[in-house]
Amino acid sequence: MYSQEFQDKVQLFLDAARFENKTVPNLSNDYTWKISDSKYSYKEAYFDSKKMKKLVCENHERYNYDAYLDLGTRNHFPQMQALGGGSYVLNEATGGINVTDQPTLQPEEYGEFAQNPMAWFNILFQRKFPDLKTEDFVKATMAFLQGSGYAKDIAELFAAKYSRPAMVTTSASVQPAFELFHSSLRGIAGVSTDMRRHKAALLEACQSYWNVMGRPALQRALSARDKNYIADVYFAIIGQAVLNRKQWEEFYWPQAKEILETTAAAGRLTFIYVESNVDRFADYFRDVPRGSAIMHLELDDIFAMRQALPDMPLAGGMNTELLGAGTPEQCVERAKELIGTLGAGFVMSQNKMLSFKNDCRRENQLAVNEYVRGVKL
Repeated sequence: MYSQEFQDKVQLFLDAARFENKTVPNLSNDYTWKISDSKYSYKEAYFDSKKMKKLVCENHERYNYDAYLDLGTRNHFPQMQALGGGSYVLNEATGGINVTDQPTLQPEEYGEFAQNPMAWFNILFQRKFPDLKTEDFVKATMAFLQGSGYAKDIAELFAAKYSRPAMVTTSASVQPAFELFHSSLRGIAGVSTDMRRHKAALLEACQSYWNVMGRPALQRALSARDKNYIADVYFAIIGQAVLNRKQWEEFYWPQAKEILETTAAAGRLTFIYVESNVDRFADYFRDVPRGSAIMHLELDDIFAMRQALPDMPLAGGMNTELLGAGTPEQCVERAKELIGTLGAGFVMSQNKMLSFKNDCRRENQLAVNEYVRGVKL
């Protein structure tokens, strides 16, 4: 059992989900900007877990958020380097990350994939890393275990030492199957074409993956009891960016609805992390029971979304453009506008992942956090 302060921080977010919060939770959406805000280089941070741990702790001691979306676990460069490289390529000088779109599944293989998704992941792994040697695989496995150990240790440290929960954990991640094909197996271009040319086969593959892996993952997430994070289910959404409403209804919403309804029926909380816009589909979320989900927005107008979804608690709103180029006074004025307009059911957070050096300035974030800590609703 963690401290009363830890329990109070968790309860603050649960209260916000029910629009019952008396203060505004302050959630860090800082992923890799905290590296540029430290004395370490990106390579040092990614490849030395002791340095990552140190800078993550210093980040909390400096900004003192109520909860965190990332504790230094975002990217897995040591594992991928051991495998010979992956889709994420790090620019060590700037901290920039280039993402390559390298489909491994061919559209004519959807039918076979649907018959046995687990077996096909072995095939696709071999395709992605065709020159992998045994010793490289051993190194990658060790790097993976070290990364998993770091993730477990840092979350426990924050809960026990700082009385701060993570918002989510990777074990709570559950997404509609379309996200897998959109982001990885077929890529944006491939899946966009496949929805027209191979519609039935893609639908079958999505449903098969959901039956075999998605739904069981949802049940595992909901069965967790002892935890140091807030949301029971983490639902990151980006595939909607390439969908029209008809495609959304066929490829995406049935499984998204199952995630939300199953979690709500269990009396648990889903954290919906929206990348890009979701306003075109806002009406689909109107029946989500109050208290069962929090939606974090990136590009959507948060005030318009409150009008569209009056019962959905919203997170985000603090623009990274302002944090990176504005003054402390301007940033505090934005915080005042957000809290004054949205009030209960609002979670203060950055709208986009803080990722690059110009996404934020230290003095701006310090000013915002100091203001938020002093506000009562």
